[in-house]
Amino acid sequence: MEKKRLTIIVLGHVDHGKSTLVGRLLVEKGQVHPGEIARYAALGAEMGKESFKYAWVMDRTDESRRRGLTLDLNFADLRTRRSDIHIIDAPGHRDFLRSMITGTTGADAALLVVDAQEGVMPQTREHARLARLMGLDRVVVAINKIDKVGFSPGAIGNAASELKAMLEEAGFAQMDLIPVSAWEGANLTQRGGRMDWYRGRTLEEALDGVEPRGAPAGGSFRMPVMQVLQIGGVGTVVLGRIERGEVKEGDEVFAVPAGKAGVARSIEAYGKAVHAASAGDTVGIGLRNLGLQEVSRGDVLGPTDDPPRIAEEFLAKIVLFADCGVVRPGWSAYIHCHTAAVPVRLEAIQMKYRPDSGEAATDSECGFLADGDAALVRFKPQKPLIIESSDRLPGMARFALRAGRETVGAGSCVSVKPLERQALQKDESGLSFSYKHRKTGLGAKELKERKDREARDIWGKPVKK
Repeated sequence: MEKKRLTIIVLGHVDHGKSTLVGRLLVEKGQVHPGEIARYAALGAEMGKESFKYAWVMDRTDESRRRGLTLDLNFADLRTRRSDIHIIDAPGHRDFLRSMITGTTGADAALLVVDAQEGVMPQTREHARLARLMGLDRVVVAINKIDKVGFSPGAIGNAASELKAMLEEAGFAQMDLIPVSAWEGANLTQRGGRMDWYRGRTLEEALDGVEPRGAPAGGSFRMPVMQVLQIGGVGTVVLGRIERGEVKEGDEVFAVPAGKAGVARSIEAYGKAVHAASAGDTVGIGLRNLGLQEVSRGDVLGPTDDPPRIAEEFLAKIVLFADCGVVRPGWSAYIHCHTAAVPVRLEAIQMKYRPDSGEAATDSECGFLADGDAALVRFKPQKPLIIESSDRLPGMARFALRAGRETVGAGSCVSVKPLERQALQKDESGLSFSYKHRKTGLGAKELKERKDREARDIWGKPVKK
């Protein structure tokens, strides 16, 4: 039987055990050798961090290990009984919230990790709310560290009740709450041990119950870039979820707003090399002719004959749900849409809706917005942004609004006014733009600099050949 292909993002408050849980799952499924864990334990003992031995399966950078924090998105591929799962491990600290939002756009569901003893904490609540706002409707909750509450059914039940109420408030209708101990490996893949009283599902079984959320069929290839890596022997690799269309080996693609062309030299999906991938797949694409610094998170890949369009302005339905004062035209905030985070300015309030009835407010009430208001508004991006209308591509229409360190609202794009002219469409002579001419016309100095960059890994160190 062919396995399902899923992408799961791991969310939760800092220090609730997200990376440890993923590391232990990989060990339980035989995808990490015990000798590797023993090395991490020895290294951790030297640093006074022996309890991080499973977390370091995911947190591989020196800075993450020194600080004991996940600092950016980490990735792994997990093979369960019924699924090939691409894991995205998101940072729990609020300073890295953009990475967390970015990761949700590429996922089919969320795995929310919560310390059974601490319960719902600020980032637990914010991660859950943002995941729902960005389009996820399925969440599996790992009630972790149950060894610290003595595997007590009462303590676990209290934690589950609190979590269920919080998730329903955030808008989730589909949820699984699974008690586990990542450190001891309890109820990850097998029942029993000190939980003989438990008759529910294991975490693996709950993950296998998740279904892909799907993606629109047909249309031109679109893939927001989630992360860019330099991998020895491959070169520049971009990671992301294909929101529409398909990509094949050998296809020429264009990154916007970077304005750079490249060729898909290789594609990997769910830990396996493939010749093609389509909407709904989370993939890594090895790109020829593109250096590490020439494409970045927030860019969108598309075909050269129908590239993504930069928005000059866009209409959106929004709702404000935090106290951000009186919002009038001229107000600015950051929009987090797919993998991009861009400042936008409120140009006009087209229509305002009464929160209680959904009816349109009178003209005299449309001059401002406040906490709880819903409205149809016009935004102008202050930096290049790719956004689509919800009827064309929902995954690239939903967004969160943040002001300072607070999430103040959310919305969905209704229509887009694209820039009339993009550099990628025409050259100065008005002739059709030739990507091949552009690449072969690079100066020797620029070509040498690109090759030098591609000869270095993600940390800037020379790649050993």
